[in-house]
Amino acid sequence: MNLDYLNLNSIRNYPIKDGLGRVSNDKLFTIPNSLIVDMMLCSSTALSLGLYISRIVLNSASLLIEISSTGSVFGTFQTALPNTNENFDLIMTPNSTNFPNASGVLTIGTIADTSELPFGEFLFDVASTELLMRVYNPVNVGVSWISFSDAKGNKSVLTGDVQIVGNSNIQFRLDSGTVYIDAGENLGLNKSCVNQPTPIKSINGVGPDSTGNFTLIPEQCVSIDPAQYGLLISDNCGSPCLGCPEINTLTNQVNGLEASIVDIRNFTHNLQIAITQASTLINSPCACN
Repeated sequence: MNLDYLNLNSIRNYPIKDGLGRVSNDKLFTIPNSLIVDMMLCSSTALSLGLYISRIVLNSASLLIEISSTGSVFGTFQTALPNTNENFDLIMTPNSTNFPNASGVLTIGTIADTSELPFGEFLFDVASTELLMRVYNPVNVGVSWISFSDAKGNKSVLTGDVQIVGNSNIQFRLDSGTVYIDAGENLGLNKSCVNQPTPIKSINGVGPDSTGNFTLIPEQCVSIDPAQYGLLISDNCGSPCLGCPEINTLTNQVNGLEASIVDIRNFTHNLQIAITQASTLINSPCACN
């Protein structure tokens, strides 16, 4: 079975199209079918015609294989010689002018069959070395996939058609081919409430300001402190609870009481004097004649 495979493989042209001669323009160099056994080329630049092997430079120190498209060099593969390896890959150097983003891999089957070929530079045309188009894949320039992770460490990868939806307070804007994500106006910061409560519109007929704020301004000896679901208004300096008329009446009563206390004090003083005089008279000695 192995011999049959080798016999069949000896007449293949891949990756060159079947039926082509693989012969240089000067008829001096025929590409051995064991030299190139696989090839993969890729580019984002559109090709007008097929790719082909346009030039081979062979000498005792190196081997160079050039790939072209309609006379323009696509890229080159090169390896140092001597090289006894089998089935090894070469990476393409692209033409930086016409195909700057091109890439490619070429698999060398063996260099051994080139030992009987002449050294030199040999040119080829598309009719002799055109490559099968399956070795070429155009590049789709753009995003291939999107990955994201959330605050919990969950990660996901999106491919194919990806739809981005703006949630609350987000809007998309297209400007000259660029999509901008903006914070929208009047879109709401949160999801809509199912049962919206009735807000306070005024307090004692006084409404809020233009932004909906209502300000409480405490006067002297009044403090306003937060409480659960409300505000606590308290007196923090002990001001009297009576008004001016009540305080005036109380003041008059206190003044009358003070006058009465003064009268009692004077009466007590006069009474003390009278008692002292009476005591003096009673206790004074009396001479009887």
